[in-house]
Amino acid sequence: MNSILKLLFSFTSISLLNKIIPLITVPLLTNNLGLENYGKYVFTIAIIGFLETVINFGLKTTGVNELILCNCIKDESKLFFIVLIIKGGLLILSFLMFYGLFLFSMFDALEALFYCIPFTFGYVFNQEWFFHGKKQMTIVAILTIIVRIIFLAAIYIYIQSPKDLNLALLLTSSSFFILSILETVIAIFRYGITLNVSIKIIDFKQHILKSVHFFLTTLNVYFISSFNYILLGNFYEISSVGVYSIADKVVKASTEISTLINNSTYPTLSNLFKFDKVKYQNSVIRIKRIQYFLFSILVILVIYNSKIIFGFFNSDFSQLNLGVSLLIILSLSLPFQALNSFSALRFVIMQKQKLLFHISIIISITSLVLLSLVGYHLNIEYFALANVLIIFFFWTLLNMNLSSFNQIN
Repeated sequence: MNSILKLLFSFTSISLLNKIIPLITVPLLTNNLGLENYGKYVFTIAIIGFLETVINFGLKTTGVNELILCNCIKDESKLFFIVLIIKGGLLILSFLMFYGLFLFSMFDALEALFYCIPFTFGYVFNQEWFFHGKKQMTIVAILTIIVRIIFLAAIYIYIQSPKDLNLALLLTSSSFFILSILETVIAIFRYGITLNVSIKIIDFKQHILKSVHFFLTTLNVYFISSFNYILLGNFYEISSVGVYSIADKVVKASTEISTLINNSTYPTLSNLFKFDKVKYQNSVIRIKRIQYFLFSILVILVIYNSKIIFGFFNSDFSQLNLGVSLLIILSLSLPFQALNSFSALRFVIMQKQKLLFHISIIISITSLVLLSLVGYHLNIEYFALANVLIIFFFWTLLNMNLSSFNQIN
């Protein structure tokens, strides 16, 4: 219980900083960059988010399980460098993707992507998975506090006009890179990670095979969520993308409550599943009820205060009605987003990543087709509603499969 509370505190701190500070920067960015350039900022971050999915390759989650199973520092060191080398190889693949974008000029804001290159190195050196597996997320929380506060100050000081768009992207990506480097250095020296390990090709193959289905699932989740901004940028005015992003950030910040609960209980649930299935099932039921209750209350609060919330993040009142409408519509998905995140975690614990991948394939194809049709024919409010329906459909499929699996066992 103490380890759960400790992890809960650490993840709460990290989640608050990773979501609240970006929420604080939203009014700074929208007022100084303007809604159009803020839309470009969001659009660019969405593109770079694809490379995050590629480089992490699901190792951020599966690595936690692998680390828990390590019996000595030599095994931990071996796993540490296997993950680092795999992500380094995927970084090279990411640069090839950048080169492809440059050759074919797929995006108007191509230049902005180069200011996000520090993100890609940060994805390689990020060691949150390692500290999670060691149940020492307090270290990550402290580092996050320091780096995020410096980032916030830099945004406040240096981002003053629309011409500072590229600088805003560089500050955002650099702050993450610095955080990741600090995590790597501390992990190596604090836990005695040593280079004196023997790593064979078969080791890489085993870890890639263990992570591949979760990676493909994560990739599909990207197409369900972050890829929305690429679709939005193609079908609607870029200023409307900025308005949608504000509403979406508020909703996603709210779902961080679910993320911190899941991350805090993940190691404990994983152990219970291995050694005490009854306690595991009882814990799952309690967590689901708590999350559904919390997020139902949040929906009511967001809807009731929607004008105040959106007005805080954007001073352009000509977009107030659109922003309020989008915020209300997107907030309806909160309980289902929380439960989807927890259900996905249960699939990982039960080693059912392949089944999760199959479900997410269905969702991503449905999402891509439905949102493309809605974006081409209807206004942006219907685009938001279609997203809510997709999330509900995802929840339905996840629960159907989890229920059938429980009956089998």
